Amino acid sequence: MKHRAQQLIWVAVVVCSLSLEVGCGNEKLANLKNISEYGINDKNIRRYLHSELGCRPIPSGINCENYHKTPTSKSREGVDLENVLNLKSIAEMELKNSPFHFVNFPDFPQSLGLDFIFAKNTVNHLQRSSYAFKGMNYRVNASQISLADPYLYLHNDNPADLPEVPTEEWEAIKNNFYAINDSSRDNNSALRGNLEKLDFWSPFGSNDRRSLMRRRVKKLYCETFKDSETPLIYGLALQLEGDTTAHCMDGLDQQITHAETIILGRSSGRLLNLGMALSKIFSDYKAQFIAHHDQFGQGSEEQIYVPQAVQRRMQLILGLKGPLTSLEFPGFARLNQQELSPSEVIKRFYQGDATFADHYKKSSRTKNSTVYEGFRKGFSPQLMIALLQQAVRRAYPPDNALADSTSGEKLPFDFIYEQLKTNRNRPHAPFGPLFDKLQRFVSAEENSHAGQESQESTGDYTSYLHIEANSGIQYLSPFWIRLLIYYGYLEEVSAPQ
Repeated sequence: MKHRAQQLIWVAVVVCSLSLEVGCGNEKLANLKNISEYGINDKNIRRYLHSELGCRPIPSGINCENYHKTPTSKSREGVDLENVLNLKSIAEMELKNSPFHFVNFPDFPQSLGLDFIFAKNTVNHLQRSSYAFKGMNYRVNASQISLADPYLYLHNDNPADLPEVPTEEWEAIKNNFYAINDSSRDNNSALRGNLEKLDFWSPFGSNDRRSLMRRRVKKLYCETFKDSETPLIYGLALQLEGDTTAHCMDGLDQQITHAETIILGRSSGRLLNLGMALSKIFSDYKAQFIAHHDQFGQGSEEQIYVPQAVQRRMQLILGLKGPLTSLEFPGFARLNQQELSPSEVIKRFYQGDATFADHYKKSSRTKNSTVYEGFRKGFSPQLMIALLQQAVRRAYPPDNALADSTSGEKLPFDFIYEQLKTNRNRPHAPFGPLFDKLQRFVSAEENSHAGQESQESTGDYTSYLHIEANSGIQYLSPFWIRLLIYYGYLEEVSAPQ
């Protein structure tokens, strides 16, 4: 696929003629930003702009009720979302008893359980070292980032927990995708070829795998209709179409995974608490880290299979999203390459890799300086704070000088503030006893009474918040450190290391 920069060049080329050729040109341009984030190739972008695609209303007619709910395991029913220790204890027990430890995919060097043990030993060694934390009295809590994330279950939907897609619904979903695409069979052939692989009587893949992939497609389909102002259905259709040639099952699986990374992490309105927000943001980063291992593949086939194999081998140790299914052609996955062993991958995650980062900077379709620094220097407290600050900037209005246009989870100021307000009276809440002072700070700044009054009413809270004339209130690093320690993603150490 081409780089995003090339895609946007096509936008500039056609924008002048768009209003002449297409009656809904303004709507198309409004949708284009969402679509371009998928890494769609130039041919599809041009066809989208110059055809009737996106000019017709899209029928739904699909029962999405059960697909909008986040399944909750019985072990967590009634558990307080702010009880981090309890949630982590449950997550650790589930990880210990996971049946995935005994999975050994065809041609993989060893079971996922052995991969987990070798990677865990590396994590324990890195945790005892001072490679990223010198001069600090806190460090990344690797036992939570790498082993048992207490909030992962809130946003890591298991397709197996979703109801099967009835035959008539699957046909309706396919037809709705076809309806927004060109009516020509030639232009539809790749999209049809990919979706028909998942049919109930398809000869491709196993019945179980096709069933899980149908549920994933329906989940994506339903999510695109939750926000009528963001018609992601167009981008989803182009993503499922791929590079205009029908994919094998593993290639289609990768296309679906790309769409999940973008669509299922957009709306902060679905966040249940700040712990879930932190977990989602870090999980999105992990997904990008794994996906970029395609650089170790030689040619298009290996570039599809290498990151999928890495994802399966690292799923337990990094708490990655997605189902565990076998690969059709594992011979393309470079399974015996030392650089792709679980120990080397987890070391790259925590310590960084300049070559790995430089490749991302040169080849990635969507440049993200925060992600680049993470790939280069490793997953550190500084990176965690930078990822959270970026999520806040994504929620700024577009005219804000500090607004961030990169794709990913958004953390609106109001959501953070309301969460702190709701939990202010809890024991050990990160800002509980001093919340009233924080509230007066916010009120003073929002009412343009900044300065002496604000300083006097907040005391030491100015070290957590900062205001700028044209960008509003910003959370500073000490704020995030305190929050990350409370939710367990950072841990305090007795002495700087």
